[in-house]
Amino acid sequence: MSEYNLLNRWKIKKSIFWTVVGVAVVFVFVGIPASIGYSNDDMDDDSAGGYYTENQAGREEMEFAVEAPAPEPAGWDGDANTVSNSASGFTTERLIIREGNIQFQVEDTRETKEDIEAIVNAMKSRDAFVVSSTENSRGENLSPNIYMVIRVPVEEFDSVMKQLEDMAVEVTYNNTWAEDVTEEVVILSSNIESLEAARDRLLEIMKNADTTEALLQAEAQLTYRETEIEAHKARLQYLSQSAKLSRINITLEPHVLYEPIDTKWNPKETFREAKVRLVESLQNFADGLIFFATDTLPWLVFYVIVFGGI
Repeated sequence: MSEYNLLNRWKIKKSIFWTVVGVAVVFVFVGIPASIGYSNDDMDDDSAGGYYTENQAGREEMEFAVEAPAPEPAGWDGDANTVSNSASGFTTERLIIREGNIQFQVEDTRETKEDIEAIVNAMKSRDAFVVSSTENSRGENLSPNIYMVIRVPVEEFDSVMKQLEDMAVEVTYNNTWAEDVTEEVVILSSNIESLEAARDRLLEIMKNADTTEALLQAEAQLTYRETEIEAHKARLQYLSQSAKLSRINITLEPHVLYEPIDTKWNPKETFREAKVRLVESLQNFADGLIFFATDTLPWLVFYVIVFGGI
């Protein structure tokens, strides 16, 4: 038989089959080792020359990148607490607004209110003050709920909050937060400078105006610019003051265990309550009669007629 039947599908001559097998054996034992040796020689040449040169150049580029200073972000002048506007030359310290809310129970709300006012008055020379104080009366002999708003130097914010906590029998709510308004301050200051420059140009135009119409147009624009300048300055002043003096909202409540009992006898109030109860009782009695007459009585009459006839 001069042919092979491969996989019962293809027929191939024996001479061709063995020729292909021989070529494959030669390639495996001779061609592959030769190609591997050639690759190793190329790698050795690169290590001795160009590859080393490329690595050395890469290291030099990395050293240059490390030595070169990174560009600073806009508005940054190297100080963690300072931000500047390079366009206007304006520089400001970083401004942080701190505020707090605290609600707590005390033995005597009016006495605690006086203690808080004493703390604020001790810092009066540093512009601390009581913004507002409101009492919500709950009866003649009962301690009122008191709501206070105070302003204290931002440096004393944590200290004052701690003193308020120490006054409490129980703290029911305590929340503090901070807001960085430095960017807004820088933008406002830059806008003010630009608006003032525009205002000065308008003043020059008004001086050299040839016609009444041109003068009126420049005056209208000047009024608009001055209004914007005043608004920006007012906002800038508010942010500056808010960053300087922290706001604390305080709610004082009487503690239940220390709540005084109203033992005063009030006959008038007793008579009023008795009258209210009498009216309620009469109303309930009348409602019961109406319910009996409309819901129960008809059925009783029906049963008497039906079963009485029997």
